[in-house]
Amino acid sequence: MKKIARNVLAFALALTMAVPLAACKKSGKGTKSSGSSGSKKKQTVIAEDDPYFDAVEIPIDIEVDKDKKLQYKEISEPIITGDRVLATYCVSYEIPKEVMDKFEKVDCNNKEEFAKAQEVFNQYNEMGTVVFDLDGNLISRTPASDMESSEGNITPLPDGTFVMVVGKTEEGSCKSKLEIVKLNEKFEETGTIEVSGELELAWDVKVTPLDNGNLVLADYTGIHIIDPNGKLIANESADGFTGMIFTVDGKIYELVDNYNSSSNEDEFYFQ
Repeated sequence: MKKIARNVLAFALALTMAVPLAACKKSGKGTKSSGSSGSKKKQTVIAEDDPYFDAVEIPIDIEVDKDKKLQYKEISEPIITGDRVLATYCVSYEIPKEVMDKFEKVDCNNKEEFAKAQEVFNQYNEMGTVVFDLDGNLISRTPASDMESSEGNITPLPDGTFVMVVGKTEEGSCKSKLEIVKLNEKFEETGTIEVSGELELAWDVKVTPLDNGNLVLADYTGIHIIDPNGKLIANESADGFTGMIFTVDGKIYELVDNYNSSSNEDEFYFQ
């Protein structure tokens, strides 16, 4: 709940920084001239109940295996590009006890045994990307393979392509690492960026592209800048960093939580 509250507050703060007050100017036609402009101008603030904000709600959904007991389903972080909606999804089914018992005995150093475990795991857990049209019709559904876990963070780049952060379990080690997957305009995978080995990232990584082609990675450990090949260029962390950054007029701001343990209050600020 605390994370949700932070996200809501961060969004509100971002609006105060980046979004000017919307206003419509009407010419003073038929009125007396005023000053050197020769016309009188009137500003009308757009209200929430104005017809300009009428919207149609269209649900997006994916089918599930009805022969299994659904445990969890989520479509997250949708972004609209052109006439398409791109999102990540996660579907999880209840794993029978006898199958779970086998998982607990898997030797991750045994490649053959590990590969078989992956196949069984993928039968009960599916993650990947989905593409819908603006009417909510499913166009494509691409599962991630080899126990990869898409983090729900898809970022459009200035050239019209996309990058997506995924977590991948390394064969033979049972350890997870993060990769940045490159997608083309049709949301097809075109390659991956291996992040510098000296950089240890936490989960829930946000990606922000820079004008020079570099990428800013933000998580709860700090802000990290990598070049297009994944080489670490800069690394910075701040006490209380929430993992959220915003770009305004070419500048990067990080949201910091200054928690006061005495009063049990949070004070948020940008820096």
